[in-house]
Amino acid sequence: MIKGGAAHIAVATDHIIESFRNGLWPGYKTSEGIEPDLLAQFPLLEEVLAESWYCRLADGGIRSG
Repeated sequence: MIKGGAAHIAVATDHIIESFRNGLWPGYKTSEGIEPDLLAQFPLLEEVLAESWYCRLADGGIRSG
């Protein structure tokens, strides 16, 4: 990517959050169907991102990590 001229990278994750929407739409933001080995990697990814410098768009605002 760098050799191709890329100057930025984006990483998107999604949190499983229980809310009223779960009652409206079955399967909304559940981990159903996600391989356990893959699901187990998300906390590690988010920990690595939190320890790195990055700009985070979360919780309705932009945060500097």
